[in-house]
This record gives sequence, structure tokens and C-alpha cells, in this order.
Amino acid sequence: MKTKHLRFVSILALIALLASGWTAFARQGGSPVNCNGLSAADCQLLTDSTVATQGLQSWTMPAWSFNLDMVSGEESVKLAADGSGTLILPQTLVALASEMPPASGMTSLQPAITLLKSLDAAKIQQALAELGFQVVVDHFSLQAPGEDIATSVEAVFEASALYVQLESPNGAKAWFGDKAELSATDLQELQTSLDELLMQLESEDTQAAIAQLSELSDLQAQIGAQANQYVTTTRGPDQTLGGQTMATFTTEFDLVGFLKDPELPPLVLDYLQRAARAQQRPGMSAPEITETQVQFMLMAAGLMFKEPTITVHQWVGLEDKYLHKFGLDLGLTIDLSLFGEEAAMNSLTLNGTAAVELEDINKATLANVTVPTDYRSLNDADSFLVGSPAVVEAQLQPGQTFSGAFIQSEDNQDIYGLTLRAGQSVQIELRTQGYPYLKVYGPDGFWLDDYNPWYDEPIDLTAETGGEYLLKVTGSGDMIYDLVVRLR
Repeated sequence: MKTKHLRFVSILALIALLASGWTAFARQGGSPVNCNGLSAADCQLLTDSTVATQGLQSWTMPAWSFNLDMVSGEESVKLAADGSGTLILPQTLVALASEMPPASGMTSLQPAITLLKSLDAAKIQQALAELGFQVVVDHFSLQAPGEDIATSVEAVFEASALYVQLESPNGAKAWFGDKAELSATDLQELQTSLDELLMQLESEDTQAAIAQLSELSDLQAQIGAQANQYVTTTRGPDQTLGGQTMATFTTEFDLVGFLKDPELPPLVLDYLQRAARAQQRPGMSAPEITETQVQFMLMAAGLMFKEPTITVHQWVGLEDKYLHKFGLDLGLTIDLSLFGEEAAMNSLTLNGTAAVELEDINKATLANVTVPTDYRSLNDADSFLVGSPAVVEAQLQPGQTFSGAFIQSEDNQDIYGLTLRAGQSVQIELRTQGYPYLKVYGPDGFWLDDYNPWYDEPIDLTAETGGEYLLKVTGSGDMIYDLVVRLR
């Protein structure tokens, strides 16, 4: 197996481990329930939901989405995506994770050590055969300085094979796939990696580092408990989702109130002092930190955060007690003017939302997922131009000369469309005094030819099939260019 393929298998194995590990993590208290503001009955409902959710092994996501807007001065970044999905966890790893012992503290490695002692390369191979997922990204967009990306993608993993569908700016779509076939050598390499990881976790150096961190775990828990006092959960009107009545809960965190808590400074001071001592090297003195300095730091942080909003929404089924929908609202403006001229920006504003719906809990399968029968190797994805029609700068015509430029541009990339009839011939040339490159892609979205004006002759192109061809111009630094399309 090639190194690239082994890396691909390792990533999939990690996905399976992390997803399956959620069961054990949740059982050991990884999902605390906050009942501030709730009645005893509502608190019990949320607790029951947490317990029920710990047993998730498969589910579908009829819809998921997230949006994030970041604004700093005159620059902004907008990121958005939405879609659907299905996940089936490997029973081999779910069973192992369920047998992990409880963690004795936040820094306890015993659960991970126990899991690794029970895990071997053969079980990972079996887990890959049991793992299944489908992720559909209907819309993905990124708008940032020098970037404007919009596309869609779909990924399916079934029977130890990964398939990915990509979209090209001319609307063409293509599937790519590879099977995670493990040879005897691959299995030996995986086993060696597992043995080395276990040895590292059990080493004296790791145990000493964990011992130092464990001294901080109690303080982390105390700070967490202090923060919990500023978390409030309320129950809203019941709603119907998927034919079941849902209890709705809204949880809010008062970040500014937490930062102003008079009991917080001594806890933070103790934490910082212990952390400094843990990192102190022989012959070096730890920096002195006073409670007054910590108070000033927390006060400054409280002044910087302007009306922050951190809100979590939950929809819990009254019949099955499962969490069927989750939402997050984030709003945060950070005023950096306190730093004066040293600040790179005056303020930073973050606004975001995320939402996930869950159905078919512990009943989901990939039976209704269509696995492609016609696909190329994943290695061939490098020759496929990914994007949406929005990235096409202009539509060129045979016989046209188009002038473009990269002036203080961050991406230095332009994409043009050129529609040709089957059998039509053109010559394509790029003229400039800069350092440009030209790539030509066919109506199927795949690379056809390159052109470097310093070494190559103009491209002579005869369209084997009619459709929209794509011309991608890239350059280094500022550059003015002419893109010439001649009829032949």
C-alpha cells in the first residue's frame, strides 16, 4: 500500500476511534447536565436525555448547517455550509469503548491505556469494515480577502472504501474512490504504531507530565464549577419534530458576569502559579504573578467583550428521551482599543450559528445510500478543478483577446469559461511580462494541458466533446496579462 493510502486508512481509523470513544467519554461524565433555572422534573428529563444519548451507535442527520461571520476593521470572512448525513459506528470499537474503566480525573490516561491494550491492527481492520458514513455538503461557501469559494461535495464510506464526489465550476461532477485494503505489511505498521503509542503513554516521562497536569485538574474543576454558576437553562414551549413531541431547552452563559466574579481571581492566580511551577526549569525562577494583576487582567477581559451571546438550544424527545436537534448561537465583539496603537485591529466581531438534526437513532443504515460504480482513484482528484460557477470570471469567445490583471491580489488566480462545439479548434496563448501559468480543463472538469509562456508553445486545442472548457490563469506577484483565444 502506498504511503498516501496508509495515511488515508489511519485517518479513517482515527475517525472511528474518536466517534466510538464518545460512548465511553459520555459515560464517564463528559456531558454534564446544567439544571440552573430548571424544575426537578425538567432537570431529570435533561439528565435522562444525556444518559440516552450516550448509547448512540448510528443515526441520520436530515439537516445540518453552520454559519460564521468574522469582521475585523474593513476586512471580513464569511463561512457557511449545509447538508445532511448518516453515521454508523463500528461495533468492534463501540464494544471496546464501553468496557473502558471510569477516568479517575480529567488527566487520567487509564481509559486510553486500557483501550490500546485491547486494540490491535486486526480489530482496526474489522472496525473499518463496520464503519459507514455519508456526508452531503449541499452548499459550501467561503468569502475572504483574496478568496471566494463556493462548491458542493459528497462523501460515502462503506465496506472499507471511501468515495468522494466533487463539483467543477462548469457544473461537471466526478466521483473518486479507493478501497482501504490492508496488506500484511500495512497491518504490521499499524500494529507497530499502536505498540509505540501504548509504550509512550506508559513511559515515565508521560506519567511525570500527567502527574504535573493532574495537580491542575482540581483547579480546572473548581473554575468550571464557578463558571457553571453563570449558566442558566430554561424550558420553552414544546414543539413537534419528526412526529414526536419535543421538550425545548435554551442554555445561556453569562461570560461577562463570570469574569467579574470576585471568587475567580484567586482561583486563576493559583492555577497560573501552579502551571508556571510545573514548567519551571532547574536554575530558573518562575515569574511572580499577583492577585492584583489577575484582577486587572480579568477586568480588562470583561471590558473587551461587548454583549457576548453564547446560547445552546436542545430538542429532547419526550418519548425516547434522545436529543433530536441541537443548535448554537454565538455573538461576540472584542474591543481591542485598550491596547492602543499596539493592537493590530480596533475590534473583532464574531457571529455564528450551528444546527444539527438527528433521526433514525440506532436504526440508521447505508441501505439507501447509492455507492458509485463509476469512479476514478482518489489520486486523480488532484487533476480535477473544484469550484462552483461563481468562481468563473468571464465567458470567453473564440477569436477574443481578454485582458486581466493581478494587482495586490492575494490569490492571484482567475478562471474563465470557453464554450466550444465538438470538433472546433482554437489556439490559446497567455501574454505577460510576469510569471504566469495557464491550465486548461475539459467539460468533465479534468486537466487537459499546461502552458508556460517562457518555455511552451501556445496550446492548440481541438474539442473532442462540446461543452464549457475552463482556463485557469495563475501568477506570482502583480501582473497584467492578455489571454488570447484564436480560431484555427
